[in-house]
Amino acid sequence: MAVAKIWSEKNQGKQGATSCATEGVSGSRLSYARAVLQWAPELVDAVLAGAESLDRAYAVAMERNAIT
Repeated sequence: MAVAKIWSEKNQGKQGATSCATEGVSGSRLSYARAVLQWAPELVDAVLAGAESLDRAYAVAMERNAIT
């Protein structure tokens, strides 16, 4: 979640600092985090604090995405 919060979509795919920052981060987990940022931003801090799982926040984000 922290990596997704730091790096915007426009930096995705660029070499250098972005690839260094995402090293060790699963691409699917990063995609989950980006979905949460877009569709359920109020859950970002809870995920970062460990009060909410990324999987649950992602499920909420996908429910909202399906509605729109």
